[in-house]
Amino acid sequence: MKKIRLSIILFLCSCVSIAQGSWTQKTDLASNARRWAGGFGIGTKGYIAGGQGNGISHFNDFWEYDSANDTWAQKANVPGQARELTLGYTVGTLGYLLLGYSSGPYLNGHSYDPNSNSWGGLTIFPGAGRYGASNFAIGNKLYVVAGDTNLNAFQKDTWEYNIGTSTWSQKATFGGAARRGAFGFALGTKGYVGTGIGGSGLLNDVWEYDQTGNTWAQKNNFPGAARQFAAGFKIGSKGYVGTGYDGSLYQDYYEYDNNTDTWSPVASFPGNGRWGGIGFEINGKGYFGLGGTGTSSGNFKDWWEFTPGSSGMIDAGKNFSFTIFPNPSNGYFNIHCPSTKGELTIYDLNGKRVLLAKINSLKTPIDLSTRAKGAYIVELKSNDKVSSQKLILE
Repeated sequence: MKKIRLSIILFLCSCVSIAQGSWTQKTDLASNARRWAGGFGIGTKGYIAGGQGNGISHFNDFWEYDSANDTWAQKANVPGQARELTLGYTVGTLGYLLLGYSSGPYLNGHSYDPNSNSWGGLTIFPGAGRYGASNFAIGNKLYVVAGDTNLNAFQKDTWEYNIGTSTWSQKATFGGAARRGAFGFALGTKGYVGTGIGGSGLLNDVWEYDQTGNTWAQKNNFPGAARQFAAGFKIGSKGYVGTGYDGSLYQDYYEYDNNTDTWSPVASFPGNGRWGGIGFEINGKGYFGLGGTGTSSGNFKDWWEFTPGSSGMIDAGKNFSFTIFPNPSNGYFNIHCPSTKGELTIYDLNGKRVLLAKINSLKTPIDLSTRAKGAYIVELKSNDKVSSQKLILE
């Protein structure tokens, strides 16, 4: 209900939160397609570890992505057994991998130094072995939250690994329902975990962990459909969450501002819908890819770069004006625009793109007659300017 009320408020204010950004396809991973890989970014490089390949095979290979040259290079294999669902972290100039799963849970952890292309060991995880846990790093602390210890044996514990002392400690219990397949990322001194699947089914709630107070607090729900194994990562001071699975595979993406506790739709992922993809930040941009479909052989190896757009409340007509007529509409309407060229995008209340079209004339007919009745966001971009309006189908 929160997301519906928030959308209505935005419409009534005749404003729309715009944070679109853009996606650019990069060079595919130079190895097998896979889902549920681990990964992290360090400086101008990104790293991909393990994962589950087609036919439910597992990997322990390790790959470095050079964002400056758009190239991949294989590095020293991850120590120990091949695995999926390992958790990746970045702290300073080192990367870290914790846990994972193959024929059973993997409790070891490893640190990676890109300068020497070498691995070091970490203290073994003292909690129950699990898969599908969420993770984030704050300062020199690594966090493991929730997960599943045995099919549908959902957990809600929180564990902290102190890199400086090489010790584990159990922290405040996660505030939401026990779950697996939730996203996780950190913004400043706060960690965020949300969505996933638990005993009651799919979830879209979001929770904030305060490291200073060792407390969890509920935040505004994720605005898209409830789902599991969405990809969550941060770019700068904002969080980004998208894709995932609920019986359908998603491509939508959203930006989270923890200062205002608000979600805004951004450009949908242009690749195939998927779950179990991997995303992280490199040098102020997001990188995302891999993942799979609902079958054991439907995995991907594509790789994409996301450049964030400017965020903020943009008044409809502030940059230029356009008219939707008639509005409300039965699904057939026209876009009247003073510019003869532009790009039209229409989103539903969940931020899912339902139409993308080119504007090549002053009057462009649109047909949404097959869409459900309700409110939509119509966004028009022209000459590096953007305006948005509400559309009502009845």
